Amino acid sequence: MNIDELFLLIDDPQQDYDRFEVMQSFVALAKLEDGNESSYWLEVVAFKLYLNGEAELVTDFEGELASAKQLGAKTYYQQRLTITQNLQTKALYGHLLWQLHRGYSGCATAISVYLQQAEDVIDRLSGEDKVFSIWNDAIRPALKLSAAINNETAFTKGINLVNRLLNSAAPIWMKCSILNFLLANLKNKIKSFDLDNYVQEVLQLPSALKGSRHEEIVETAIKIDRVLTGQRQALLWEQLGDAFQASALQREDDAMGIVTMPWMAKAMDCFRKARADAKYQAAATDYETLKKNRRTNSVRIPLLNETQGKLLYRQIEHVKKSFLTMPIEDLLVNLAVDLDLLFWQGADDGLRVYDDLSRAVTFVNFDINQNPKVLSEAGSQRFSDANTYHLKFKIYTQTCVNAIMQELIKNGQLNMPSLDVFFKKSWIGQTIIQAEQDPEKNYDLYAMVRPALVYYVEQATRRLQGQEADFILCIDTLVTKYEMLARMLLKSFGIPTTTIDSQSSEPRESYLPELLDKLPTDKLDQKDMELIRHIYAKGGMDLRNKVAHSFLIPEQYTLELADVVVWSIIRIGQFTTEEKLP
Repeated sequence: MNIDELFLLIDDPQQDYDRFEVMQSFVALAKLEDGNESSYWLEVVAFKLYLNGEAELVTDFEGELASAKQLGAKTYYQQRLTITQNLQTKALYGHLLWQLHRGYSGCATAISVYLQQAEDVIDRLSGEDKVFSIWNDAIRPALKLSAAINNETAFTKGINLVNRLLNSAAPIWMKCSILNFLLANLKNKIKSFDLDNYVQEVLQLPSALKGSRHEEIVETAIKIDRVLTGQRQALLWEQLGDAFQASALQREDDAMGIVTMPWMAKAMDCFRKARADAKYQAAATDYETLKKNRRTNSVRIPLLNETQGKLLYRQIEHVKKSFLTMPIEDLLVNLAVDLDLLFWQGADDGLRVYDDLSRAVTFVNFDINQNPKVLSEAGSQRFSDANTYHLKFKIYTQTCVNAIMQELIKNGQLNMPSLDVFFKKSWIGQTIIQAEQDPEKNYDLYAMVRPALVYYVEQATRRLQGQEADFILCIDTLVTKYEMLARMLLKSFGIPTTTIDSQSSEPRESYLPELLDKLPTDKLDQKDMELIRHIYAKGGMDLRNKVAHSFLIPEQYTLELADVVVWSIIRIGQFTTEEKLP
């Protein structure tokens, strides 16, 4: 798509476009111009923005906003705002101008467009998530922006649109969603809305949990009632307790108590808040019965948001496609050095849009008295960080790597000739070791890992052809050889690989976790450091320990795990002797 076609797409009032695809198109055009067309990059920044939970435009890369905050950028976006006739594009430019430059006219334009978009779909809110998403992404910024500039006329229109939803037969979770936004962002104006109908509707809910958002729906009604009169607090808490207790007692497929015990514990808490003493005692008796019959000691339950899953799938497909269009030589190099395949735990996380997913994960653990303890980020930060990274790695990084490497095996591109070429150019193939038993014999490090790579290619090909395959030898060999490679890499940087033993006070070779702590930050990117520790050390997959002590069972030696191990060998081979070795 050339630049004229692209602007025609985003300016045509009849066109509905995908912002992610538009952003990618502008990136491609900007790269063709070799950075000389700054307006293309301003469009990239604009179309990268998305609405967060507070109805503000944000980006995963805050540093990119610097260019959009310049005076020339303001003029450019103002010109684009007057040209485009597409409502989606108008709202984007107008909102951006207000947020970055406090442009009043841009804000007014965005409000007008948002209200029109919300009005267009209000009568179709019958349960379709996609339609509600459109309405929600329009009404939230419309309300917040009109309140920010004291546009009472626009805010009143927004109130009417919300009240139409609250008084309609739309699913109650939709009403809960917008009310939670109002409570968090416009609490000083929330009494302007028809709140009582929502509380009355919640009081009529069935006496068992209905859907995964039942608890949130009732707790929102409790917050709303507190804003109104506070006279129905006990009724609402008791109703929520009834729902938890009934659902726990009706559940027949949870002999281990991983769901029913936390539910019953919540029922007890709700009855306590409602001061329903008799119900509290009955729930406590039921809880003790469940605890007595429980047959396991720990479990973990992940919850995945569907919308985030779709975004994730689209991102993975984009990454896979971009890799598979490269020649195999370039592709292997990119597998070794591309940081976009990795997650970072800090504020610059390139996929922060998926962080809500990690917050939605509930870890249920049982103590020695068989009482459930629900942990989250508010509990143990170390526990949460490790599991958050593992979740991101599993659903994004590993999925990308598996998809790319298995496609390469299928089409015959990932073979020993291509791997030989890659490793012979890396420090692994260039490092010559002298044999201790025979000083006249030398070998390169690649000779130590190549047999396992041969086995991986053979077995992966068999598995992808539907035949039986075995990855035990491949994984066990490469995991142990990784420690050797880490040791030799440190030596090549001139870093000692020995440690003084704390008990004997004698020098000894460092263990892998100690070697990883010695990796130089000026040689390896922090993302790579996180990856290595996750794959091989405690707190992550801990493959070195599990292989060394034979903790893995045959079913765990999968093609997917072999892909990750081989990929880790490729990544540690990213250096060349000329660039990194003394």
